[in-house]
Amino acid sequence: MDKQCLIDCLADELLNLILFFLVVGSEEVSDGRISRRGLILSAIKRNGSEANFPRGEKSDLDRYRLVCKRFMRIATPRKFRHFTLRFSRDGFKRLNELVDMQLACHTRHFTYMVRPFYLGRDWENFLADVSLDHHSLSEIHRLRLADQKFLVENANDLAALKRAMSFFSSLQQVKLLRLQDQADEEILKLARRGNPERDLHLDWDPACSHAVQSLGVALLGSTCHSVRFLGPQLSPKAAVRLLHTPELVMSSLGERLTCLDVNFQSAHDVTSMMIGLSGVFRNFLLAARNLVTISVGFSADLPVSIPLEDIFNHLHWPRLRCLGIQGWKLDSAEIIAIVRRHGSRLRELRIPYVYLREGSRWRDILSVLHNEIEHLESVDLQHIDYAFHFDSEVIHGVEIPPLTSTEEEDNGLYEDERSEDTDSSYVVSAHHSQSETSDSETHQWPTQALSIGELSLLTANDLGDNGMYVKREHWGLWEKWVVSRLYV
Repeated sequence: MDKQCLIDCLADELLNLILFFLVVGSEEVSDGRISRRGLILSAIKRNGSEANFPRGEKSDLDRYRLVCKRFMRIATPRKFRHFTLRFSRDGFKRLNELVDMQLACHTRHFTYMVRPFYLGRDWENFLADVSLDHHSLSEIHRLRLADQKFLVENANDLAALKRAMSFFSSLQQVKLLRLQDQADEEILKLARRGNPERDLHLDWDPACSHAVQSLGVALLGSTCHSVRFLGPQLSPKAAVRLLHTPELVMSSLGERLTCLDVNFQSAHDVTSMMIGLSGVFRNFLLAARNLVTISVGFSADLPVSIPLEDIFNHLHWPRLRCLGIQGWKLDSAEIIAIVRRHGSRLRELRIPYVYLREGSRWRDILSVLHNEIEHLESVDLQHIDYAFHFDSEVIHGVEIPPLTSTEEEDNGLYEDERSEDTDSSYVVSAHHSQSETSDSETHQWPTQALSIGELSLLTANDLGDNGMYVKREHWGLWEKWVVSRLYV
């Protein structure tokens, strides 16, 4: 009779595979896909998943870790793969505990969630007045204001970040997000009704600038040398502060990046501001010679009108596979030039919300992408148009959908991104939530009557480009046509 096989006899590789299927519902799946692994799995809601457990377990992964020491050893790296830090005393306490428990070495993805800073005179007295009728709301903001003072005035946030980064030996990605909730909206409404002399407001510009500077200093003090940086809601003023950063520091930071994926969001046109930063971008991007992904975007409803090379400075990155250009008014020749410069390795191109100036045609760009960029696998042309038509729509009050945030695009750009978050319940800004709706509504294929083979027989002149405006149904058709030759 064969000896009974116990689960203890299974190899670590098999136990890891079991663990993968155990947590795949919450950790790996996004819209039925698992990054680029080629697997399509459905998340299964487990019976009893909402039950209370004696040791405070929040997931199957937690319960798996409690089975035995071996299971804990196998599951711990997955448990702490993704760490989310909120800008608060409690958040930094959790970060210090992660380091103290010698678990920081497992963290690959670090997300830093920061609230706009409290600016203006007499916030304390204002909150005291508000507490008479809105005690809970006042208490929320009183604690947040106290956290801001404690962390910033004594640089306690920077000290904790530097300490943690020095222990993040497996770090692959840093993401900076803006945190905003209903309490912020409510307190601002009350502030606007109050005494205008107080000039109370919540300002993202100093908060973002402070966070970017702190993360940069912390990274420079670490041993991390292949890091992706994602900032889907950066303040342009954070880039302006780079003017006062020593060139050697900029170069040292640029050398560590394999991805720079940023969107600069502003309620005002930042064209002139960005023109003045051309030299800063050149020094930084020249040092960032290991970039695999670079994406620079601006507000969808306020695209910049600066030459593309004022930012990219005619640089060439030999390893570049993903290129993103969003929220620009450009000539077709500018896009063609940078694409050709990286054509031998380019796999993905994202140019949503790009508007061509007079004299340029989208068909010229499409022809180059289809005929010359041999390895291109994916292209994003959502909301592209001609600048004249875009300007006329803005004048007539047509609302421009927001840029798709980097948070949503991670699933397509990077492998192994959907990992369990040790503090995943949060609320981001309205811009971010609207992006989900926009993305899901616009990525439809209205031309399914055409097969891939039929599409591949078309030329750029057959795609319906009239040189004046781009129809909504053309976005998907042109995307599909560009890569159609890969599937024939």
